[in-house]
Amino acid sequence: MNVYKGVLPVEVTAKKTVVTIGSFDGLHVGHRQILGRTIDIAKERGAVPVAVTFDPHPRSFLAGDQRNISMLYSFEERMQLICGAGIDHIFVIEFNDAFRNLTPKRFVEEYCLKTWNVAHVVAGYDHTFGKDRAGDHESLISMGREYGFGVDIVQPVIMNDQVVSSTAIRRLIMEGEVPLASAMLGRKFSLTGRVVRGFGRGRRMGCPTANLSEFTAGKIVPRDGIYAAIAEVSGYAYPAAVSIGFNPTFGGQMHSVEAHLLDFDADLYDRAVTLRFVKRLRGEIKFSGEEALSAQMKQDISDIRGILSDEGFNLEPHRKIQQENVI
Repeated sequence: MNVYKGVLPVEVTAKKTVVTIGSFDGLHVGHRQILGRTIDIAKERGAVPVAVTFDPHPRSFLAGDQRNISMLYSFEERMQLICGAGIDHIFVIEFNDAFRNLTPKRFVEEYCLKTWNVAHVVAGYDHTFGKDRAGDHESLISMGREYGFGVDIVQPVIMNDQVVSSTAIRRLIMEGEVPLASAMLGRKFSLTGRVVRGFGRGRRMGCPTANLSEFTAGKIVPRDGIYAAIAEVSGYAYPAAVSIGFNPTFGGQMHSVEAHLLDFDADLYDRAVTLRFVKRLRGEIKFSGEEALSAQMKQDISDIRGILSDEGFNLEPHRKIQQENVI
């Protein structure tokens, strides 16, 4: 993976480039169609495929505070996903006021022609560019004719009568509809955090939990509730029951993400854990006390075993393989 800022190396621009531009939050199935088309055209034309993205993410910049936005993936995760889709060259634009105020024509002249030496541009059906989003696919095609580069517009992917988009996926995750969100992503939605010390209530009730913290700023967290999930620790995968919320039975005031790894009882303190969400089982419930909560937890774990088994997940701890992350 080669990530550039400012300029592309001469060995890339000398061959001309086929460029696609976007935020690529989530790198969902629609994005992968766009990247796939970029790679195909580059092969046809003997050019170099380049993905162009932004840092900070435009939504973060416009909000003025990462805490006020929700993102599917961090910048580092997006880089890895783009590379995994087959694009080795990634150009990162610093999204700031100067860039934001470029007219569509200046954008094409300064970046498409001068910086990237494009032979072809691939864009999504709803792609806009330039100041006030004044440029659209029609103006891009028109400028392509004027300046001598080709343009391909990729049509949207429809799933369950919905257009696949990062906005739709964020909404689904916030509603707890993770199976459809994961189908649109083409992989299980994941959340990575570091395990911190908790109150020890789970262990006292025979169900020890890992309390996760230190999530990437702005990273979206699924709707409160109980989830069937897959936990990945040090290269191994484990079935897991995940609780997200305020622990109302204990009058909790702090929002938490806790994971119980099934049939696992080692110390996870200060270790990184990735949770891949499979299905939301239920919402949060305030119980009368520990005994009632413990009984429900046992039922939840039984139900989660069934969900994961039905999904074809190996319930025995095992070394993680890449294919498990793709639907």
